[in-house]
Amino acid sequence: MSEKVEASQELSDHYAASLTIRDEKLQKAKKELIAVCDALSETPIKLVVISYNGYGDSGSIEECRYYTDVEGGNGDSSELCDDELAEALSKVKEFDVQVYDYEAHGYKSCMRPVGDKLEDLAYDFLPCGWEINEGSFGTLNIKVDEKELFRDHGTRIEDVDWDADTFQLEG
Repeated sequence: MSEKVEASQELSDHYAASLTIRDEKLQKAKKELIAVCDALSETPIKLVVISYNGYGDSGSIEECRYYTDVEGGNGDSSELCDDELAEALSKVKEFDVQVYDYEAHGYKSCMRPVGDKLEDLAYDFLPCGWEINEGSFGTLNIKVDEKELFRDHGTRIEDVDWDADTFQLEG
């Protein structure tokens, strides 16, 4: 087999393995999100809206907003204010979150508030490459009682519109 064919096969195998790992992570994230929804169902929270934004090879979760009805993302008054949110979330157990330990140069498990767990899980529901080049942005809308996540995703695309002209310099 030629070196080019071997390299192509190795790349194909690596890609297939990465897809398998991603699918396994997504299945685990779904199970963990069900547990979060179960915990939140004991509160007045009916909808969680998580916004994200990425470009230039980096990205982040921008914010998590909590609503008392599933139509809350439409900008109405059902968003919980800070005091209401603090009271509602104080009744929710903490969850295991993987946190990067800079001294140990690796991840470790820590018990954290539900908001941290939601942010941690959100990354597993974003499409591959969401933060690359021009990037993308959007929201993850979690209906707590229905145990449903809806991703509203926009991909930025750079476009070029060429215009060419020839100019006669004499005559």
